[in-house]
Amino acid sequence: RFEVREASAEALKELSGTPCRSLTAAAVKCLQHEQWEVRFAACFALRKVAEKGSEPASTAVAECLTDGHWQIRHAALEALLHIGRRSSTSTASKLVDCIADGAMKVRFKAAKALDQLCPKGDRSLIQAVQKHLQDERYVVRSSALQALAALSARGDAGSIAQAAGCLQDGKWAVRLEAVRVLWKLAAVGDAAAIAEVQRQLASGGWMTRPFSALALYGLAKSGYGSVLGAT
Repeated sequence: RFEVREASAEALKELSGTPCRSLTAAAVKCLQHEQWEVRFAACFALRKVAEKGSEPASTAVAECLTDGHWQIRHAALEALLHIGRRSSTSTASKLVDCIADGAMKVRFKAAKALDQLCPKGDRSLIQAVQKHLQDERYVVRSSALQALAALSARGDAGSIAQAAGCLQDGKWAVRLEAVRVLWKLAAVGDAAAIAEVQRQLASGGWMTRPFSALALYGLAKSGYGSVLGAT
């Protein structure tokens, strides 16, 4: 009966915050329920009752990243972040796929999960993310840049080059994220990165100029006076 399922879902949400293996097992089982409300409640409950680093909980929740309801995909990402277990190859691949999700909240949370749960400098993951930079949807290209910044180590020449290429994008939101990536990954004093940001500051449009100025300051550091004076 619907009333029973609804009551069960609400009960799962109200579980105490103390980790408990038996409650974790019950919540994991509910992740397979046919009613999306119950699956959503199970993801929510696992944030409270799953032990930090729990492999069974993490593996089960990762399967929800392909759920047909965006609310569940988002809840699954939040649960994974709470559990905090380093992602397996399979889970990391699903996280990358979420970068192209149709829901903004899912894309944003996926980038955060890639940052916190995946190793820096993993070339296979970086290359998978880079493919989304060619997506026809500008919001996905923007999210892909966020993920690129999350996965790449400082000084990663390939990722820096990819971000620099995105400064030619027709959408200001994508250009803004590209500047953010350059600021995060390029070394202080990187002449090529500074030149790219200078061009963006000069001709990138008013929406990106304030952040470009901050990025230029950050990249230039001790020599910022002469650099800003050249713009």
